[in-house]
Parts: sequence; structure tokens; C-alpha cells
Amino acid sequence: MKLCSIASGSSGNCIFAGSALAVAWRIDKEGFMKKVKAINNFKIRASAGITGNDRITSYSYLSQMGSSYYASNGSLNYGMAITNSGNPGLKWETTYQYDVGLDLDLFKSRISLTADYYLKDTRDMLYNASIPSQSGYSKQWKNLGRMTNQGFEFTLTTQNINHKKFGWTTTINFDTNKTRLISLGGSERYFPVSQNYGSFSGQELARVVVGEPIGVVYGYIWDGNYQLSDFDWTDPNTGTPVDPSVITSENMSQFKYTLKEDVISGCDVSDEDAEKVTEIVKAKCPNHVEVSHIRGGQPVYYYMISVE
Repeated sequence: MKLCSIASGSSGNCIFAGSALAVAWRIDKEGFMKKVKAINNFKIRASAGITGNDRITSYSYLSQMGSSYYASNGSLNYGMAITNSGNPGLKWETTYQYDVGLDLDLFKSRISLTADYYLKDTRDMLYNASIPSQSGYSKQWKNLGRMTNQGFEFTLTTQNINHKKFGWTTTINFDTNKTRLISLGGSERYFPVSQNYGSFSGQELARVVVGEPIGVVYGYIWDGNYQLSDFDWTDPNTGTPVDPSVITSENMSQFKYTLKEDVISGCDVSDEDAEKVTEIVKAKCPNHVEVSHIRGGQPVYYYMISVE
């Protein structure tokens, strides 16, 4: 069935949606299976289909106008202005789905096994993407990226007891699913996910990363805190060593401290390297992408953070 998207795409962007094909082979009906009495159903099947999705706000491919104020001759006037950036090339999101499986019934269906492998390949995903603010807009609906879902599904059913007054049936299910973002439609490797409310408003909480599942939580990994015993403490006036046991949060700022040479955090990075934060740290610690170097007179708050 050929459909043209009036709601979300221009008239030239059409797709064949709802097309599907399925085939099956009843092996138990073949001549060579007649002597196998234990199997009463043995079927191998395969299917493929294409579906389309345009479930976004109607007419998103058009630039739309809304009310606005503008200044003229020293006064504020009410009028109309374009409020969003249209995309004439917007088209349907397309999903290709494939499945292969088998159905096996043994001993007059006392034991039944169903197994499937599936692949769902979604392309030209509809996404309200951020665009450069120089355009005068912040968002625009685009077709970008490709994502796959694939996995196995197994169902085993046994009829343990089958009487008129009592029955006992056992069903065991097992499935796997792996979601993977193949691309974002360009050179971008990821885009951040944040929330617009609460104490973490505006902060990056997750990332959509090429090659990773959707919804990967992105954040800091705690590497630990330095302890007072990790530092050599001295009197700043006399240079006399000070025992760490006498250091408290109240008198800490009165002493000078130096990190002991044999103390490391995650990987061996000196204070000078840590303050640079850039290529030196990344070269020495490929697993430590970011480094936070906080002093403020309190070495217990000096730490290194690694990012996965």
C-alpha cells in the first residue's frame, strides 16, 4: 500500500508502508518424517516486513507562524512571526523487521517449543534535533540516525498433568534484546540528554551514543578520596613535620601539605599534569577523560574523576 505523508512530510516523500512477506515449511508433513511418531508439529518459518511511522506533530515539515511582539517607532506592536524552522525534506521513519523461528511439538503437544530470532532496523528516525542558534531557532524536526533491536525469544511449554479435574502446565520463557544506535545521520558521535526541572536541571544525565544502547547513563565514577595520611604535613613557618593525627577540619588551613610520592589515584598523574586537564591527562589515563582538581585548602576534596 502506497502512502504519502501529508501530516509530517512533503508530498514528494512517499513510502510503501505495511508491506510484509512470510513463508513457512511444515517439515512434519514431509514423507521422510512419517515414521517419526514423537513429532506431531515441526515448522520452520521466516518473515520480513516494512512499516512506516509519521506520528509527530502535524505539518512539522512546514514553517509555522505564531504571535509575537516587535518594536516600531519606539512602541511595542503585536504581530506574527515564524516560530519554528520547517524541513521540506522531512519524510517517514521506516522500520524493516525480520524474523526466523521454529515451532516444535512433541508427544501429541505434551512438550512445545517456540524459538525466534528477530531483527528490527529503524532508519530515518524522526527526532526534534537541536540546531545552531544562529538560524534564529533552537529545534527542527529531522530524519537522522539508524537504530537496531535484535534478540532471541524462547518459550518451552509442558503439559505435566492433563486430566478433566486437574491440570498442570509449565511454561518457561527466555529472551534477549540488544538495542544499538548505528548512526546519528552525520559526523556526530553522541548527543546529550538532560532534564529541565529539579536539582539536576540543565545537567547532562545521559547520552545517546553511536554504537551503544539507547538510554546509556553517563556520569562520573567515584575513584575515592584522599585521606589525611596520604599527605606530608608541615608547619608553614618552621617547616617542621606535623603528624596527620592532629589535623582537623578547623586547623587544616594552618598547615602546608604535599601529596606523598607513593600515593596515586586511578593512574599516576602529578599535580602539574592534573591542572592542565587536557592532552597530558588523556594520554596518561585513557580511561580518565576528565579530571577535577579542587584544593581550597582541603586536600580531602582533591580528587580525580573518571568517565565511562
